[in-house]
Amino acid sequence: METIDANTRRVASEAVRICRERKIQVSGTVLAFVARSLAVHDPAAFQLENQLPSAATRALAEATVDRVASLEESALDSIRMEVQVEREYMSQGQQLQEETQAQEEDAMSQEFGITSARYKPDRDDAEFFTQLYRKIFTYVASAPGLEAALQNPEAESETVAALDSVFPQHGLRRFLSLTREDKAAQVRELRSIVLGIRIFNASIGKGGLGIQDPAPPFQAQAYNLLQTLKTLIVDAQQELAQYEVVVEAKASHLRPSEAPLPKLRAELSNRLVFLDLAHFLLEQVEKGIASVTGMSTQYQQEMQAVQALVGARQAVAKEKVYPKLEALGALHGLLLQERRMLVVLQRVTDVLEPFKASYVPSLSMKDIQEAQATPPLGALISDLGPATPPDPLAAAKGTGATLLLWDEACEENELPALRCGGFSVVTAVKRGGLLVRASPEVSVVQWSGGLYGFVSEEEAEAFAANPSDYLAALVSQVVPVIPELVRLLRLEDSLPTLRMSAVVELMSQPISCDFGTQTPTHFIEKHIDRNYEWNEWAIRRRVLQLTNLRQKCTHSQQTHLSHFRRDQEAQMWLPKTSFTQTAVQKGTTMPQKKMYIEGLRGPPDVRMNVVNVDLNMGQPHEY
Repeated sequence: METIDANTRRVASEAVRICRERKIQVSGTVLAFVARSLAVHDPAAFQLENQLPSAATRALAEATVDRVASLEESALDSIRMEVQVEREYMSQGQQLQEETQAQEEDAMSQEFGITSARYKPDRDDAEFFTQLYRKIFTYVASAPGLEAALQNPEAESETVAALDSVFPQHGLRRFLSLTREDKAAQVRELRSIVLGIRIFNASIGKGGLGIQDPAPPFQAQAYNLLQTLKTLIVDAQQELAQYEVVVEAKASHLRPSEAPLPKLRAELSNRLVFLDLAHFLLEQVEKGIASVTGMSTQYQQEMQAVQALVGARQAVAKEKVYPKLEALGALHGLLLQERRMLVVLQRVTDVLEPFKASYVPSLSMKDIQEAQATPPLGALISDLGPATPPDPLAAAKGTGATLLLWDEACEENELPALRCGGFSVVTAVKRGGLLVRASPEVSVVQWSGGLYGFVSEEEAEAFAANPSDYLAALVSQVVPVIPELVRLLRLEDSLPTLRMSAVVELMSQPISCDFGTQTPTHFIEKHIDRNYEWNEWAIRRRVLQLTNLRQKCTHSQQTHLSHFRRDQEAQMWLPKTSFTQTAVQKGTTMPQKKMYIEGLRGPPDVRMNVVNVDLNMGQPHEY
């Protein structure tokens, strides 16, 4: 299943990218659901059980987008409706579960801090027991319905008094001698008893600040929600009755693919999905009302029992009154949980309700009148589905199917629980997904531990002769093409990949999508006329200038000698001739000073003399 989920997310990501390119507004969850239906319809081409290569992923994504684009708007709206309702129901349920889990974890943490406390003789007794008692009070006050005890001084004083009356501080030494399991059981019991005491005080008007009976507010809110859902159901049933008449009349002389039957069939399925979701919410509300009614009755009985035990007595045996108070506290917590669940159902109903206003039927009064004058569903003119044998009753003996009357299938005066949502399997297969409810005047077929209803006796006999082929055709040929029928026909177990809750949970996390973007030059287009002038006097001045310019033009013929001649003479100065000096590389020689002594040789009259000579060899360029 992990491979199927991974492939589904990849295909949905690619399909989202293609939808953006084609400017199609469809959510990733809807695309994932349609992609899985295509894989079920053609398992040889798209094997989600194995790792899909890039080419197959691309092909399935394109096929998904093409299928979404070709669906009737009412069919696509049916899938959107299921997705949004399922997503809201799952989201609210998870939020409620997280809140409950957070409360339980906080209570367990506090409980662990109490039960793990160990007394050491070397520490201050008064400080240790005071801190431990404060922990017990905090644990007790954190119970559902006692939150005000930690915020309001008056409620805190009352809670402390109730706690001290059941578990005084001097009993901590005996409490510490118990095992951890016994400590945990005692503090849990103590929590409910203290809550029950405060509930009792509120009932007799002597305290109970911030505590009220949760049943009356629940019943008022549940009644309003019940009326809203009943109104939605009644309106949907009226529309559905009209569609059933028209579609059955059209189906008697049109093939499943002939217009306008596909569109009417899609609109009929849309109303069936809406009605099914509304019935689901109505059942949940009715279950909550029945549960709260029973708990409220028990709540009042326990309250009366406590009042009878306590009365005007100064002392009451705790063995008798404590169990009653504990039951009061436990019932109070259960009633609060039912009230939070009712809030969840209200928010889911708020998501479903807009689909009633946004739906626009295509039926006209003329279509309804013509359909009412047409006989009911006639002979099947379609060749879809398995062939019917010449003697279906004889063939039914070999399949193990049994035909029963409607009364024989009823158990204890209750309607029989029909498979496939109570719709005729044969009609759905033969008519290309047309859903018609089984008639109670026709026999039902018992096969493989289930009961199946039909529109006519011919359909019942045809199904009994070949039940496995009809169900296989329904699962592999009809439902994958019209995936919104999975919920209506209750085929989630036969098609687990098309279970809407699983798809919504899979796509609850964001998906990555590779998509190119281009930053615009201007995010806000500005249409500015640069020549616009708002000043009236400036406009007048401009008009006068233009008027005056018209008087300046030359009216005579122009000549070469006129001022406006076309060819003019001009004088051109050539640039001056310039010279450049080529660089020369040369060296320098410094004068050399030499000293000579003369007169060392010669005649006797020659005298010695020192001669200084400067040898200037000159520059190289001088030679």
